[in-house]
Amino acid sequence: MKSITIAALTALLTLTTAQTLNIPTRSGSIVHLSKPSTISGAFDGGNKEFDRGHPCNSDDDTGSDSAVFILENGATLSNVIIGADSLEGVHCKGACTIKNVWFRDVCEDAISILGTGNALIQGGGAQNAKDKVVQHNGRGTVTISDYTVVNAGKLYRSCGDCSNNGGPRNVIVSNVKVKGMTSDLVGINSNYGDVATVSGSCGESKKVCQEYKGVSKGNGDSEKVSTVNNCKGDQGRLSIVAAITEARLNGTLTRQRVTRLENALQQIYDELLQSLLDASDDRSGLQVFWHSACLSLYASFDIIKKCLAQGINSLDGCAQDYIKEWTASSAGQRCALHAVAIKQILDDTPAREMQPLHVPRSVLFAAVCLFCFVRFGAFDTKGLDAESAYGINLPDLGEIRLSASLLLADLDICAETGRPVPVKVNQALHGLIDALESDKYWKISDLFAAGLREAIDQQPEQRLPRRFVSRAHLPCTP
Repeated sequence: MKSITIAALTALLTLTTAQTLNIPTRSGSIVHLSKPSTISGAFDGGNKEFDRGHPCNSDDDTGSDSAVFILENGATLSNVIIGADSLEGVHCKGACTIKNVWFRDVCEDAISILGTGNALIQGGGAQNAKDKVVQHNGRGTVTISDYTVVNAGKLYRSCGDCSNNGGPRNVIVSNVKVKGMTSDLVGINSNYGDVATVSGSCGESKKVCQEYKGVSKGNGDSEKVSTVNNCKGDQGRLSIVAAITEARLNGTLTRQRVTRLENALQQIYDELLQSLLDASDDRSGLQVFWHSACLSLYASFDIIKKCLAQGINSLDGCAQDYIKEWTASSAGQRCALHAVAIKQILDDTPAREMQPLHVPRSVLFAAVCLFCFVRFGAFDTKGLDAESAYGINLPDLGEIRLSASLLLADLDICAETGRPVPVKVNQALHGLIDALESDKYWKISDLFAAGLREAIDQQPEQRLPRRFVSRAHLPCTP
């Protein structure tokens, strides 16, 4: 297998992977419709495939005249495949139900909710939607459950610039699987009172939930806003990770904002995580996501990965100084502890067919933190005992029932040097790698694991066997 360098590892931080939607086998030949099929009651297509016989040569909104199906208020469409030769997919004029409907190749939007009323989209899936899968122009609540999206921009967007735009428009997303998503899972207009509730979903996207400022047509563009107050649900609430990253990138992560974000994270913990007794209760991986948010708050991964891109053994003075200063800071020490916490959570998490959508990237971030820390980090241990947590004063960890001393014990800090024992840290690192390799669903997990293993093995003093059986104590190394 081709060797993956540390420089390649940095590219993995933003890598996505394309896959194919598993569409059921169609029944019979493709039905080419000369005009939209209008449904006023219930229609079960029996897995027949329908299209309009018109290849996708534009991603403009071509209107309902180009749709394959138009659902009148209260109509139900089920067990249908929408073929690739269609400019538009399914248009709902009011309340509607769409069950087990599959879109082979989305042109503009797969589903457009145009009227007033609630819509249920259950089962089925869509692929190759350059922009979005569901466009919501009407008013009401769209519920999307047990749905699969492959190679798309967004799953859902409430209209950003419709004529006479307004709201509220709400979306509920549950048990959705996404692969190869290039933008955000859902986008809503918080100024119109839109609310997104996201839970139990798997895959990877730029953000789980992005808030916008909606506008009426002709009044400018609908622009992103930094708030996440209308992003709800156990996963939607954790869109705070994206808010942290954006604030860091645009230079607005001030001390005052850090404090507000710390308070928000504490509130999220109190409301969502405190009741979880152990990892087996946490099917959405919320504990890992929460610690990942803390990593994003206290570590500038853009800067760290630029430093790593030079290769650990060839870092220039500026890069080394930055990583040394960061690992010695309270922020760097916090990250080391949160990284160990992620590893411990994964150790206690039962194996599952598919990891939640954020876990592979969270594991990579945790491993990068530990990798930097074992290379450059140290705790001040002079005159301190184990109960003092090696000089770390982080009361917020106590508030979430995490002991800094116990976390540090997992790293086996050497009292003479204040540095973690490399073998012990590499046990933690390889434990994270093993967690990635045990994920058999997302190909990106294998790529992350290979990159991390290559990065570790470039350090002669850190080479270890692939798997660890014993965690016996080892003496400090100079």
